[in-house]
Amino acid sequence: GRLRDEEKQSLTIGGTGTAIGLKDLVAEVAEKDKIGVKMSPEGYGPSDHANFYTHDIPVLFFFTGVHDDYHTPADDADKINYPGEKKVADYAADLIETVANEEKAMTFQEAGPKEQPKGRRRFKVIYESAQRI
Repeated sequence: GRLRDEEKQSLTIGGTGTAIGLKDLVAEVAEKDKIGVKMSPEGYGPSDHANFYTHDIPVLFFFTGVHDDYHTPADDADKINYPGEKKVADYAADLIETVANEEKAMTFQEAGPKEQPKGRRRFKVIYESAQRI
């Protein structure tokens, strides 16, 4: 990541509505860890967590935002905000510990569609490194 401003909701967390009480836990731990989060209740999205959501398993998805190098060969390690990445990792660990220490398992609740909306197109960027002869 490239967390921009850790106190101004520059970390987006998707899936906060996929379990009863999950939104409150996300906010509570964010306040304790002094990290600004923008919450999105929806559980489905174009990433690995979607399959869990479609099987009624609560999910969370962390995202620090799009930038000019996002999904391009120019997205190099020297551009990572390492202190910001540590802040997000520490927050995620605290949140995981909080959820794990709950008396009861989280109860799934549907939060949005369980499939990609019809008519939306996805595209992929393909980087070809081989030289053509």
